Amino acid sequence: MNSIGARGMHRHAKYFWALVPALLGSAPCWSQIPPTERIRERPSIAALVPRQTVAFNDGHYAIVDNKSVSDKHKQKNVEATCPAGMKAMSAGFAAASGAGEPAGYRVILSTPTNNGAGWKIYAAFDSSGNLLAADFDWELRIHLVCAKLN
Repeated sequence: MNSIGARGMHRHAKYFWALVPALLGSAPCWSQIPPTERIRERPSIAALVPRQTVAFNDGHYAIVDNKSVSDKHKQKNVEATCPAGMKAMSAGFAAASGAGEPAGYRVILSTPTNNGAGWKIYAAFDSSGNLLAADFDWELRIHLVCAKLN
């Protein structure tokens, strides 16, 4: 049995068999099947990944914020990129959880990107217990300062 299991196969079998006639041309197509009978679409991975935001940009100076996904993984990295034509000057970072800033994390590396237009930060959570997972969800945040160099 595959990873879906017998119960999972049974649950989705009615949708499969409802679509077979549509694929063969003898039944209504997918768009004509009522939404309640369709398999729910999952959000794309891109929708789950945080996006960077430009907090300020006057054309000469910019501040860019970004954050990692909030989960229990002990190792995190986050990167921010300056707007076009600007270079990274410095960056700040913080770790955050639902209970505030966790005390047990350390930064492994904080460095500009190779082209100088961004910044990368790598950190690890050093809580006791599980070697691969933190005790609670946490995220790594970056605050990047960019400037236009003439």
